[in-house]
Amino acid sequence: MMPDEDLRDTYIKSVLNDVGTVLSSKDLMLLQNTMYAKFEGFTLTRTCKELVVDDGNNADIIKRFFIAKKIEGLSKRSLQVYFYHLRSTLEKIPKRIQDINVTDIRLSLAETMTNSSKIHADNQRRILSSFFTWCEEEDIIDRSPMRRIKKIKFPEHIRRPLEAIEVEKIRQAIGENIKERAIFEFLLSTACRAAEAVALNRRDVDLLSGEAIVMGKGSRERKVYLNAVAKMFLAQYLESRKDDNEALFVSDKKPYKRLGTGGVEDIIRKAGELLGMHTFPHRLRHTAATMALQRGMPIEQVQKMLGHKRIETTLIYAKTIADDVKYAHKKYC
Repeated sequence: MMPDEDLRDTYIKSVLNDVGTVLSSKDLMLLQNTMYAKFEGFTLTRTCKELVVDDGNNADIIKRFFIAKKIEGLSKRSLQVYFYHLRSTLEKIPKRIQDINVTDIRLSLAETMTNSSKIHADNQRRILSSFFTWCEEEDIIDRSPMRRIKKIKFPEHIRRPLEAIEVEKIRQAIGENIKERAIFEFLLSTACRAAEAVALNRRDVDLLSGEAIVMGKGSRERKVYLNAVAKMFLAQYLESRKDDNEALFVSDKKPYKRLGTGGVEDIIRKAGELLGMHTFPHRLRHTAATMALQRGMPIEQVQKMLGHKRIETTLIYAKTIADDVKYAHKKYC
């Protein structure tokens, strides 16, 4: 019979291999270390050519959950967020998943609220709810402990969109960097999320018609549109490229890999920092939506442009405009 240590190593390698495409190297290392620590003192046996752990095996349950979520179409970034919250919660509750109760969850959420914020705690609550609901559906647990956990209320913070003069200042700060200008104009024109933009390939964009097909949240496709400025700078950027990578945006140096969301965030953030402004890709998305509403675009069309499933989400931008009117009234009337 294979020694327990060998079975443990084989099993852990199998888990890491299954989730290796959706987790970062840092997260994989943390998962590996956590599994070795959790398996300490337990006996592993081989049954029907499958590796099982005698204690109920949290790691195997988590592995199955992530496989299910990947099949459902969650993005790599979303899976990483799910993994972070599950890991940080379950590491602090030294129990089998089947034994975790509502008090354990409440104590964990209270700790998050104390050490972080209500928003962070509610994100944790939402992900734990998804996980334990899945566990209930899969008959891993009899009843989800999240059923009695209510949504955590917190003050709604609406990010202020950029003003027209701020947009022009950022353009000046970017200067003659064609790639950075192309990314800035693309985001501002299409209202794409950073993750949607970096997932695009050249063939997804029709510069002649000024249209692009993006894959949004929930694997929902939508059509977005480039204005004349965005088309011009994107065309210049693509013409300047010396690589054959199919990605729409790539890194500056060989081997010219596909640009990640972090790369886009750095470009937008650094341009703002030169002006003493706090800028990020989602603020450009917010700005694009607000500008569209200010110019008279119907809220239903803005909803389609943003790829929102619920119009209530889009109405947040309409509230921003109402707040702007209130501010202007106080200033000028």
